[in-house]
Amino acid sequence: MTILKNLGLQNRNPLNLRYQPSRHYLGLHPTTPCVKGVCNFLTFDYGYRAAVVAMLRLIRDYPCISVVQMIRCLTMLPHSHFTLYVACICGRSRLGAMDTVLPNGPQIGRLVAAIAQQETGLHPTPEYIDDLRLRFGL
Repeated sequence: MTILKNLGLQNRNPLNLRYQPSRHYLGLHPTTPCVKGVCNFLTFDYGYRAAVVAMLRLIRDYPCISVVQMIRCLTMLPHSHFTLYVACICGRSRLGAMDTVLPNGPQIGRLVAAIAQQETGLHPTPEYIDDLRLRFGL
């Protein structure tokens, strides 16, 4: 029996971040940084780190300051699925769609954990994401 992994698990990319050559995420696989259009990381810790870096970049460089704006910028969902996806993420993260995402607040850890669960079935805790931020100096 063959067990199929979803792309996020296979690439150790819990948010299924799309690959862009201009983004030099730490921990990208040296020979195959991109698989099927998404980043391929050496470990899940690097995948979670990239998710946090992507969110911090969205807060800093774009007008993505609410939960719903952050989800819209990170995902490429068709409009028909977007409302349900936002509801799932908000329920898992215990955040409101219009809650502000602060760069040093608890919202990023909660969002990363919720989106990772939705995308891959993994169950990281927000505390794990916050500890990882400390380890990587984010």
